[in-house]
Amino acid sequence: TDIQVMPCDLSDESAVYELYEKTKAYEVAVWVNNAGLGNLCPILETDVHKAIQLNRVNVDAAAILTLLYAQDYQDKKGTLINISSWNGYSITQGNPVYSATKFYLSALSEALYWELKRGDKPMKVKLICPAATKTAFIKAASADKKPEEIKDYDNLFAKCNTAEEVAEFIYEMYESEELIGYADGTDYTFHKTGPKLPHTYNKSENPCLLIR
Repeated sequence: TDIQVMPCDLSDESAVYELYEKTKAYEVAVWVNNAGLGNLCPILETDVHKAIQLNRVNVDAAAILTLLYAQDYQDKKGTLINISSWNGYSITQGNPVYSATKFYLSALSEALYWELKRGDKPMKVKLICPAATKTAFIKAASADKKPEEIKDYDNLFAKCNTAEEVAEFIYEMYESEELIGYADGTDYTFHKTGPKLPHTYNKSENPCLLIR
């Protein structure tokens, strides 16, 4: 099988559109939005320019590619896999801007799930929410921290999932009928579940979390 490599700066909106145009030469059975940035820093100490760049990659690029793929493949047996995070359903004190970006992707993916379901569309959407994973992501997100502020990565990684384990779980999710696949951030076990956010398609449910 031929492998096509298409480098792209996902923080550049025009480059994201150009990337998608290039993929139109192929039938894309599975589209995975996996790229993302992190910034381990409290809101009040966050560099605004870095926060904007993080949003451009985690939110803008993911939204553009999600919408374009969904609109083109809604009537085909394609699968869109969005990589959110355990932090896409919980606010993390040390990583709040990242959490906010992942909340966006979680909400967008759940909304798309309901539209596809209501329209009886063949396309599927999956939302993957890993917890801390044994990759270079956390170190990269801590690049601005002083050495004494950096956590013991070896101790952290002794508890969390490997990238290979997450990849195997993503494949399980691909074959399942559930929307959300997540790694529990407390014990790193994998779980499958349906949508979690209130929605207005089912009027018997309260459509707003603010109303108790």
